[in-house]
Amino acid sequence: MIAAVFDRFPKTTQTFHARRLGCLHRDGRLGGIWHARPGDGQLPPECEHLIDLARSIDAPRPSDVAAAAPAAAAAARHLRSSAGEGGPRAAAYFALRGAALGRELRERSDVTRIHAPFSTAAATIAVVAGEVADLPVSVEVHSPLSMFRSPAWLAWKLRRADVIVSISDYTTANIEALGVDPGNIRLVRCGVPPLDQVPRGDADVDLIAVGSLIEKKGHRHAIEAAATLDRHLTIVGGGPLEPELASFARSLGAAVDLRGPLPPSETLALTAAARVSVLGCVRTADGDEDGIPVSLMEALQLGVPVASTDVAGIPELVGPGQGALATPGDGVALAAAIDAATRLGEATLPTAFHQSNAERDLARVLGLTS
Repeated sequence: MIAAVFDRFPKTTQTFHARRLGCLHRDGRLGGIWHARPGDGQLPPECEHLIDLARSIDAPRPSDVAAAAPAAAAAARHLRSSAGEGGPRAAAYFALRGAALGRELRERSDVTRIHAPFSTAAATIAVVAGEVADLPVSVEVHSPLSMFRSPAWLAWKLRRADVIVSISDYTTANIEALGVDPGNIRLVRCGVPPLDQVPRGDADVDLIAVGSLIEKKGHRHAIEAAATLDRHLTIVGGGPLEPELASFARSLGAAVDLRGPLPPSETLALTAAARVSVLGCVRTADGDEDGIPVSLMEALQLGVPVASTDVAGIPELVGPGQGALATPGDGVALAAAIDAATRLGEATLPTAFHQSNAERDLARVLGLTS
């Protein structure tokens, strides 16, 4: 069984990871979930039982300092800016939590692997815990943010994992560029479950964009595209850019409804009622970008065509049967992609992105099945 490690858990934005852990738990392959800090307490209804499996990592003891020291020293040498985990001092904090977790897992004969669903703070905790507990470590790499901000720090962590789970060919190429042993990299697509039970409802939704209100999601370009087409856009998600996006929509006279963060069930119902799911994803100046957005996969699973950009692994999801892609950062080009997706009318999710295939592949690469 695996011990899953997070910085914060549970969180609304961890829907994909929660579903994946739920499958492992269902099959008796999840030994527990440990987190350094609590999240916002929100998970999809079908995953709420995981909250009872989660526990906070014990506070470190003075004896844990020596075990955490190599990671803290490596972070001091290699970690630039925040790189998704708060800088070198924060990395030292996570390394200490890793030492404390490793000490606990030494006493757990049922746990055979430590797994980090993220390559930032969770991976820092996991690699230190693995060394202390003498357990193999696996790390998932989704968004390549830390590859561009602090590649040497990410490489230091990934070299200490015997399995590196990549979600796309694009991500795999970036991992290999770090000098990591390519023999340790395994491609496992993200997957979403059947969504047949999601009610279509009576909502009249034209365009929908689901994602945190942060730069990499490209909501500004989706607003520009909606204004260009004189179409209504519903945006679901919260974040620091809400005032700026609201002001931008007003300046264009765009019909935009900023709904804020909603429970997963409400978000899916709105998506199911939409004509097109839109995300104008971009790569930011500091290298932040999406891997493959879960909201686009969910839309396709619901039969809703998508319009997005050719950033990161998105072209591996969106082909002629799924929608259309535009050049990132170009609202007019995104408008053309929305038009093309609208003409498609209905879309299908590629089978590689079905949850049943993804969960089977993950269990296999983690050594949980043959």
